[in-house]
Amino acid sequence: MPGQLVAVYLGERGINVIVSIVAALACRTPFLLLEHSIPDLRLKAILEDARPTLVITDRVLKASLVSAGLVPPEQILVFDDNHDDNFMEEQQRELTATSLSSSRPHFRPDDTLYLIYTSGSSGTPKGVLVPHRAVWNRFEWMWRVYPWGDNERQVWKTSIMFVDSIWEMLGGLLRGVPTVIASCAVANDPYSLTYLIQRRYITRLTLIPTMLSSILKPFPDHGTRQQYFRSINLIIVSGETLTKIAYDQFRNAILPGVTLLNLYGSTETGADATFHEIDTTSDYSSFESIPIGKPIDNMKYIIIDPMNGPTEQSTGELLLAGAGLYKGYLNLPDMTKTKEVTIGEMVYFKTGDLVRLDERTGWLVFCGRSDTQVKIRGCRLELEEVKAVLSQYPSIKSAACFMNDEGQLIALYEMMTTDKDQDIDRDELSRWICSNLARFALPIAFYSVSVLPRTATRKIDRSKLPLTVAQLISHCSDKQSFDSGSNKNDHSSTFAPPSAIWNRALGIETSIPTANKTFTQLGGHSLLAIQIQREIYGIDDFSNIKPRLKLSYHRFVSDF
Repeated sequence: MPGQLVAVYLGERGINVIVSIVAALACRTPFLLLEHSIPDLRLKAILEDARPTLVITDRVLKASLVSAGLVPPEQILVFDDNHDDNFMEEQQRELTATSLSSSRPHFRPDDTLYLIYTSGSSGTPKGVLVPHRAVWNRFEWMWRVYPWGDNERQVWKTSIMFVDSIWEMLGGLLRGVPTVIASCAVANDPYSLTYLIQRRYITRLTLIPTMLSSILKPFPDHGTRQQYFRSINLIIVSGETLTKIAYDQFRNAILPGVTLLNLYGSTETGADATFHEIDTTSDYSSFESIPIGKPIDNMKYIIIDPMNGPTEQSTGELLLAGAGLYKGYLNLPDMTKTKEVTIGEMVYFKTGDLVRLDERTGWLVFCGRSDTQVKIRGCRLELEEVKAVLSQYPSIKSAACFMNDEGQLIALYEMMTTDKDQDIDRDELSRWICSNLARFALPIAFYSVSVLPRTATRKIDRSKLPLTVAQLISHCSDKQSFDSGSNKNDHSSTFAPPSAIWNRALGIETSIPTANKTFTQLGGHSLLAIQIQREIYGIDDFSNIKPRLKLSYHRFVSDF
């Protein structure tokens, strides 16, 4: 099967995923990892684009694949944990009789290791072909600069749909380091994750900065904090900007012997391309955010101007080249060409990220984007993808999607009809959105407007979009929103005491009325829900964690 593709589509993350990867490697076959929670239409689009030769799955997911007509039964291999003893003995005899050394696969550096899908501006996810050299270069650098010590333990907590999971699954195991597998529920809950770190003696942890802040917040005293993090020696943050606020939280946490490493990169650049080891004695006050540092081994960068030429200025778009670069986008040669620039003999990837070179230190500092791509809790999202999906809905004429100043994803749409009495079936629209977009890409609220603000060239005028929480709440008072439209109860009564906690966690001024606004409409997400839960119900002992808030029931502050 060399050169073909194996898709791994299993239930809860676990050892079966790693076994499937090893099996694909033994066959010199690239692999594609798919979460079982992926929306149906998104899964369909990926499978139609990737066309895997074989899909490794379980019995339950096989039935759904076959019934939906996504994969022919003959192309499905069921990973069954319930083989009888005779079957296992037969497999053991075959393995013993096989010379592993004679069947060891040989790879070329440019051979594709895996295929992974990211957000696409057309509304369809795009596949990134990642070669062996890109992953091996990142691994070798990490092993050299931050070698594993004795009695270390790694934790795998990242979704297999994101590149950080490759290091978490294999970076320790390939050096004989035990790897603890965190379930989805534990990985997304700061309380459960912190308890796992303490109980399983985890020494290295990879987080997005938002999650770092979330696991540090619950510890008001120094002693308790050290108790739960005493095993940690290295915390890696990546996936989004490390703000100075998050850095201050880490510095004030006073965790002796813990190194904080800020990594920057993308799927197309081997996951991580630059690094900066945080020095808690350094003064970062002159930086917009914590620097992303300098390139790792065998990676180079250049900063260009809007005309794709090298600039003498210290600020511009960051281009990366070297061993970590991808092979291109699957079935999208034109898009691949638009993302690459040849300078001299080097092919550079246009990251779309704006950076500044600090001439005093030689560090790169992230300054923003040159396009509409955003990061939501570490996940890359093309705003045009959300717009394209919304615009495909039958009753919607056009749509716009944007991030407000609180980092919340908002969607506006124009109806096909101008009849104010006609509106979209919100339950049907909800099902449509959820079946097309990944969970992190779902806007927190949808607003129907008569006319979207446009420029003279008919493009969306983003300068006239409601960017503040106050503007959105005021807008929602006049326009029925997606989230609150289905609620018929009056929630305008006097606030209960939890309202102060609610407003503080959501960053809302007390002068702004929020009684009729739901948690998600005001920008709430799972991490904030856990923070509110702790403050309202007083959770201090992580070994006795209470169930998280059920947002379907605690939608309004008066529901507490």
